[in-house]
Amino acid sequence: WNGAGRLGNGTRQYASTPAAVRSLTHARQLGAGLDFACALTTDGATWCWGDNTASQLGDGSASTRTQPFVVAFAP
Repeated sequence: WNGAGRLGNGTRQYASTPAAVRSLTHARQLGAGLDFACALTTDGATWCWGDNTASQLGDGSASTRTQPFVVAFAP
């Protein structure tokens, strides 16, 4: 499934084969929820994508993200 953009490929279209997540080339850890995922990269940044209806992606919105974005943490 990919209805909420959880594959991180920039679309909401179903895909039956694995594909690399766009814009994410240096992940070292991955965490996944029901319809979203986040990755920690080698430079210490956190990238998230997918369903965000409960603001679970940490960007202060409730907008679904079909492509990874860097989460900005407040000091």
